[in-house]
Amino acid sequence: MKTDIRQLDENSIFVYAPGLEAVFAASAFCADTKESRQLLSGVYEEKTLHALRNRFRYLTEILSGMRAVIPLPMMDALLDLEPEELAAKHLQKRWMSLSVEERVFRQGTWRFFDVSRAQLKKAVQDDDALAAVLSRLEQSGVPFLALRAFLRENDRLTTDFFSLAQALDLPCLRQAVKAARRETDALYEQIAKELQTEKPLAVAEKRMGKTFRNRGLYERYFFLPVRMQVRKATRLFFDDGTKRNRQMLFLSLTRKDATGDADAVPPLMALADASRYRMMQMLCEEGPLRGTEIAKRLSLAPSTVTHHLELLKEAGLVTEEPSGNAKYFGVSRDGMRALFELLQRELLP
Repeated sequence: MKTDIRQLDENSIFVYAPGLEAVFAASAFCADTKESRQLLSGVYEEKTLHALRNRFRYLTEILSGMRAVIPLPMMDALLDLEPEELAAKHLQKRWMSLSVEERVFRQGTWRFFDVSRAQLKKAVQDDDALAAVLSRLEQSGVPFLALRAFLRENDRLTTDFFSLAQALDLPCLRQAVKAARRETDALYEQIAKELQTEKPLAVAEKRMGKTFRNRGLYERYFFLPVRMQVRKATRLFFDDGTKRNRQMLFLSLTRKDATGDADAVPPLMALADASRYRMMQMLCEEGPLRGTEIAKRLSLAPSTVTHHLELLKEAGLVTEEPSGNAKYFGVSRDGMRALFELLQRELLP
């Protein structure tokens, strides 16, 4: 199947790129979570997946160990490509054209942990610098060997990742992609309709169910359906004022907003605390805030606020987004909507 490019409005483009499906399948394979295994088993036979797990064990163990810092391996360079270039071979070529330190830095949420590009560059060669980076990642649970391999064997990991993507590019995947054509067309119609009354950034926020801290302004907005994506939505963006100043929103064709099996107890328990309830009120009124700002306004210890925010995140009521060296927390629209719908359906029949 060829790349399907449709202009939505002056600044927004709808792109369906079947050539990226195997890359997303490889990313799901390396994540090795319950959700990713379910996604893959809906397309591939178990014997195929078992054989690939044995063949790419080193790759999956390293990337799984790095998941707290590298949530989407190899994806960031998609921002460097034009719509017609969105395929595995062009993405691999782009990644391999970058230096190791550039590759490593662009894939990770290093700023979250106050790790600079210069520190990573030094850690590629120097053991003391590597230990210093690891100390910054202490709370992430990243193993030493995973970090060391990711920094110092990145050429091999990059090559292995795209070899895995090639191995996953099987007839069964192409059949699944072809079968999703109706969902692709329906998504295009929905987004086109939404853009008639809303700006592209607002449509993207609604689709992700969160308020963005990083808001551009972007020169171009891409909406890209994906059959093999685990998350409901994934966002990549540049905001540096360059020619490629753009936002890409990848939208799952298989993950729906299902609340039938939802459990109201965890979110209600999370809200049944005065401090957490006040946090939710504050985030609703003011938008995304840093944990330190919340702690100061509520006169709570930062560690206490971190604990409360983790509980709210686990309950699906709060989202987080990196910005520089900080994390901004906001209300999860999807989580709140799901809770309201569930309560209305079960308690107000």
